[in-house]
Amino acid sequence: MPKCDTTVINDIQLQAAQLFVEPQTLLDVMLKQFHTVKRSQTDPFVSRVVIAGEVNEVIPCEFMKIIQETIDTSLCKRENPLSEPGCTSVLPSGVFIDYETCFIGLFEALDRHVIDFLTQLKTVSNSTGSVFLNVRILFLTDDVIPSATPCVGFLSKAPGMAAEGGTQDASEESIADMVVKDVSNLSKILSLASSENVIRRKAFLDNVRITHPSLLPSAACIYLYVKNEIFFTLDEYLQVFDKLPELTRDYEINHPVDQPLKY
Repeated sequence: MPKCDTTVINDIQLQAAQLFVEPQTLLDVMLKQFHTVKRSQTDPFVSRVVIAGEVNEVIPCEFMKIIQETIDTSLCKRENPLSEPGCTSVLPSGVFIDYETCFIGLFEALDRHVIDFLTQLKTVSNSTGSVFLNVRILFLTDDVIPSATPCVGFLSKAPGMAAEGGTQDASEESIADMVVKDVSNLSKILSLASSENVIRRKAFLDNVRITHPSLLPSAACIYLYVKNEIFFTLDEYLQVFDKLPELTRDYEINHPVDQPLKY
């Protein structure tokens, strides 16, 4: 019977090493956070996007009607082929504020619905006599907790009632801080609206300018966002996220694909 190597067992350094706790990998942390929320098996991810743009004053429009039609079109355009019968889909939520000359909005929905919403909004923006101009993507995240009570609300307010703020000489860091604050405030408005019952929800949104004026982004900041080149336009966003990347495989670099025969 072979003798046990007691020198290895009694090695102080090895004993100390065995007590070390192996740090979690990034994947471990992400999966742990992922499973803390109950998710749909076929549509596990919900995205949040915040957009801002100018409104064409020359063309009279019904802001709420156009946005609502864009949302409705995005919901029925694309379906998940993996969805099982009886599987309930996550309904969209959002809040959009019309300043008559500009607007800002937060929209939460399934990934594909967010992409379709932005695609439809691009079509509206690029049409002749467009209502929306210079639409920018201010914020985008692809993993948020869906609202327990989905709702899409609209606020209409005069530009003069917006709190003054923002400066044309703001640095990129300052602009980023301003966006984070506005995204947080829009999320609070949406959360407060969702907590109201359906009958009182519209009245709450109509009175936000009086009851919660500090949560409304200023028109000056919105114009600063729209004129700044650090934010994606709709065209740039869709070019990056809505198209499959054209990848070149390694062996194609060393051995390019032959040209087709001429005859």
